Amino acid sequence: MMGSDHVFARQLNALVARSAVRTTNTMVAQALTDQGCPISAPYLPQLRNGVRRRPAPRYIERIAEYFAVPLSYFYDLPYERSDDSGENRDRERMAISAIDDDGVRRFLLRAHGLSPEAMDLLLQFAERLNVLG
Repeated sequence: MMGSDHVFARQLNALVARSAVRTTNTMVAQALTDQGCPISAPYLPQLRNGVRRRPAPRYIERIAEYFAVPLSYFYDLPYERSDDSGENRDRERMAISAIDDDGVRRFLLRAHGLSPEAMDLLLQFAERLNVLG
């Protein structure tokens, strides 16, 4: 069963459920493969049921393109179709690339579950570090 930490699985399942045409894992896998991003049909059910939780950024990008949603849709960020500018997509790609970095991933795992107050302090500290270089 899917837990609350399976954001990607929830989001992907919601896209499949609301698709105008019946969408199968095989259809999505074939479309991604045709776009130059080979993926197996068995891998998609693993993503959808939370067995596989961290798909590579290239898969996330192609799945977002397939369902015509911005990359932020899969990261539990506010989803607004009207904010789908090229600049926004570039920022989203940078964020996804950062998440693929081991150091960033370790940082995020440690920050996960902090209180809102602690998260605010952490963000302020990160902003200061960015200024210092």
